[in-house]
Amino acid sequence: MKKLTHILLFVLILPMLSFAQDSVKTLPFLEDPTISLIIMNLLVAAIVVIILLSLKVRKRPVKKVFVGDQEFTKLLKDYKSLKNEYDELKATYAQDKSDIEKLSYKIKSLEKANVELAEQKEKMLENQNSLLDLQKQKEDLFAIAIHDIKNPISAIKGYVQLLEDYDLNATEQQEIVKHLVSSTDRILDLAYEMNKVVVEREKKEESEAEFVEEEKSTNIYDVIKSVVSQNQAYADTKKIMLNNNSSPKTPKAFISFTKLEEVLFNLINNAIKYSPENTVVQVKSYFNRENITIEVVDNGVGLPKEDLKSAFTKGGILSAKPTGGEKSTGLGLWIVKKIVEEHNGKVWVDSKLHIGSTFGFQIPHDGNVDDLIHKSDED
Repeated sequence: MKKLTHILLFVLILPMLSFAQDSVKTLPFLEDPTISLIIMNLLVAAIVVIILLSLKVRKRPVKKVFVGDQEFTKLLKDYKSLKNEYDELKATYAQDKSDIEKLSYKIKSLEKANVELAEQKEKMLENQNSLLDLQKQKEDLFAIAIHDIKNPISAIKGYVQLLEDYDLNATEQQEIVKHLVSSTDRILDLAYEMNKVVVEREKKEESEAEFVEEEKSTNIYDVIKSVVSQNQAYADTKKIMLNNNSSPKTPKAFISFTKLEEVLFNLINNAIKYSPENTVVQVKSYFNRENITIEVVDNGVGLPKEDLKSAFTKGGILSAKPTGGEKSTGLGLWIVKKIVEEHNGKVWVDSKLHIGSTFGFQIPHDGNVDDLIHKSDED
């Protein structure tokens, strides 16, 4: 735009200079070439100055007053608009920040509440499992106690039958009465134990204590003799020979007299129950430097292979039938297994159908066997 303006000015100046030159030549006092040249230069300079001034005067007011004011007004307006938007955004940011802080606090509160709920849930599950376990232990306790009461009652029944069926002398009758009193005492002891354990369970439900007496070193041979004696009347009524072939040198073990008696009673009583007349039931014992092994061997009906796997399960009714029409609860062998395993032992059965069975168990002894093994080697 500036170049175009300069060209137009040049075009205008040329004819004006030509006109001025012609006018000067017509004046008589300006015939001197030097004066004419000076006047011409002055005229040209004057014309150029006038034109330049006129352009400057026209250009500045239009740009400064008209265009500049509009832009300034627009910029001012935009500035105010932006400032308002900034103030609004600032206020919104402050509000959002406050809301975020409130939400953050609520989230932390919820997380804390979640943790507390999870802990409470875990405790409730533990309590529920503890109660279920306690309930199971109580059920097992009652099952064992009821079954235990059956054993001395069976012994009493056998002794009473001996008194009815045989003409016994005074000494024999006195011996039977002694066993009757012992079996009756056993029932009373079981009732006392039952009551004691139930009370202790109620006082301390979270205790892991099982239905066991305080254990001390027990003479195994004495227990075997006692249980064989208790079942002698039962064997006699079925015309079965009951032999105690256990070793008097059998070492002691850390198991309560009552629990071992319960194990042996179930095994010996079962052997008699499933044996026919004129057969033999034997009780044997062995020991080494670590364990005591006790076996009850019979010549009874035996067990098929399919019964061997379920012989020690709770409530397992075997296919073999008692030879005297007796009833079976399916708890005796399960109780044997439970008690033996509680004392770090193991149980087993070896049986052949129509030939007989051997039920055995093994438990650790009290460790005092060196002298016993030495005496046994000398024998």
